[in-house]
Amino acid sequence: EGTTLSRLLLRDCYYYSPLWEKTVYRAIASVANALADMHKLGLIHGDIKPQKVFLTREVIRPEELNSVEFNLDLGAPVRIGKKMSQATIEFAPPEVFIDTAKPYTDVFSLGLTMYSLLSRKLDRPDMTEMERALICYQNNDLGCVNSQVNNAKNKLALWDPQVPLEVKPLLMSMINPNPTYRPTAVDVFKYLLNLLR
Repeated sequence: EGTTLSRLLLRDCYYYSPLWEKTVYRAIASVANALADMHKLGLIHGDIKPQKVFLTREVIRPEELNSVEFNLDLGAPVRIGKKMSQATIEFAPPEVFIDTAKPYTDVFSLGLTMYSLLSRKLDRPDMTEMERALICYQNNDLGCVNSQVNNAKNKLALWDPQVPLEVKPLLMSMINPNPTYRPTAVDVFKYLLNLLR
């Protein structure tokens, strides 16, 4: 029924609304809740980004942000442990080139989705390494892939993304270069739910 969060983000009247941050938290919590259900079923989404998060109805004025709900476009889910079939490099974690489908892949992408919605930026510091890793992957050069993935992780570890302090600890854990340190989708949902109370 409604537009995507990526389209809404482009409109100043929504982005600069005092309701925007809480709207983003509600949207990310909603997606985290959906992901938790998918992960329980042994599936991952594999391509979380603002373009995949839809409003359940059109909004005409910023005041309507308070009451809108969100749906996740399911795309083509991947069974946990299988080879990743799709990912958008701007939102994908470095390990996407060397690991099988895991729930922590979705959590990383959800973290970068939250960052881009809050900042209107997608300036991750490891983008050059991610692009090189993709080329190496397409050329089946695994040594090069591993090298670029390690370089990307090192750059990510030093990144200090500017977001509201209330969500910074959550965001930093979601985009942790070490996937085993990332929270679960359930953890993300609970953290944001506490902020929204």
